[in-house]
Amino acid sequence: MKILLSTIHTFNYFGEIFLVTTILLLLLLLLSAVWMFRLSRTLNKTETSLHRDVQLKNRQIQMLQHKISSFDDARDGYLNLITNMSFVMRNVDFRQKIEDLAATISSLVKNILHTDVVEFYTYDPEDDVLKRVDGLGQGARGQVVRPMGKGLVGTAAKDQMIITNEYFNRKHLYDDGLPRGNGRLWMAAPILFDKRVLGVIAIGEPGSSNGTEKDLLSIVAQIAGVVLYHQSFLIRARHNADTDVLTGLHNRRYFYRMSRRFVEKATQEQTSISILLIDLDYFKQYNDTNGHDEGDRLLIEFGGLLRGCAPDDAVVARYGGEEFIVMMPNVSTEDAVRYAEYLRNAIANHPFPHREKQPFGFLSISGGVACFPNHGRSIQEVVRLADTALYKAKESGRNRIVAHSSYLFDADETSSGPVEGWIRTSRSSI
Repeated sequence: MKILLSTIHTFNYFGEIFLVTTILLLLLLLLSAVWMFRLSRTLNKTETSLHRDVQLKNRQIQMLQHKISSFDDARDGYLNLITNMSFVMRNVDFRQKIEDLAATISSLVKNILHTDVVEFYTYDPEDDVLKRVDGLGQGARGQVVRPMGKGLVGTAAKDQMIITNEYFNRKHLYDDGLPRGNGRLWMAAPILFDKRVLGVIAIGEPGSSNGTEKDLLSIVAQIAGVVLYHQSFLIRARHNADTDVLTGLHNRRYFYRMSRRFVEKATQEQTSISILLIDLDYFKQYNDTNGHDEGDRLLIEFGGLLRGCAPDDAVVARYGGEEFIVMMPNVSTEDAVRYAEYLRNAIANHPFPHREKQPFGFLSISGGVACFPNHGRSIQEVVRLADTALYKAKESGRNRIVAHSSYLFDADETSSGPVEGWIRTSRSSI
């Protein structure tokens, strides 16, 4: 019995130990599972964080690569601008036509900004509009005009700042009825000089944008501003040098410069050039009677009438004092005399101030006509012959037109007799 009880007691003891051991093992397994779970979550979080870091680094690398590419494109753009600058300097001439300047600037913009659309405008202050200049000619399309302050081009000019189409549309998003920017255009830059608007350069969207378009277009616009200003300055200076201050007609300097071109063309085409030299009859008497101020007003009004009556391709100039000259290309002597007679009658019938005080009761002219190459081998010689014919007209009683005849002129040079034989001497009744 004791042995049985001892055996039972021993068995209970080992059972307790086994139970405790089992419980401990279970607790250990549970703790291990919890630790493994936490470790797994930590590893997942770390992996996720590392993955995010890798993605962020990749994006940063891509951004840096894009910036490097942009810097490369910008560098290429500026190098392209510098390279093409020599082309611009070779082709830009302050004396060239505005169409040629527009073509040169457009070519430069296309080369450095890689756009197919370039529009060049000049500002017309009289009409307050921007007029498009096409280097290839306007053709049948006609001239494109943009009002100042309207649309992308007009707004860039008025605000004197570079404007993109996106900015323009966003700025005028709630403006009812206002036309949006031109769909072909992406950016417009004003052409300025000394804070004065001279024009606008507008471009289409480049093939690839790198963020330097504004800077590059601004540089080109500054170049265009310098050229346009100096071109307009030279045009004004040339106009002043070629224009008679009082009448606004061309002066003798312009007349002889144009005569060289006319002679070259007439020689090539075997055509003629007629010269009409005009003198106001009794102009000194008009001045003495009415005063020099009235004499100046008479010359101004006479110059305007003379310019209005002249053929479209003729050169009308004040030759000096009360003498005026008309050079008519591709006009025969006979047609020049007909024109001179028409002009003489128009002047005689024009209501000039104080005309009734003149000896004829109206303002009259005397004129001499000569023709190149029929009468002279140079314009200077033809003008001299026309001047001699004018002298004959004066000597014959004034208010008449005399055309040169080489045969009779040579004969008359050897005699001191009366003026005879001038085959186209006329004095029509008024």
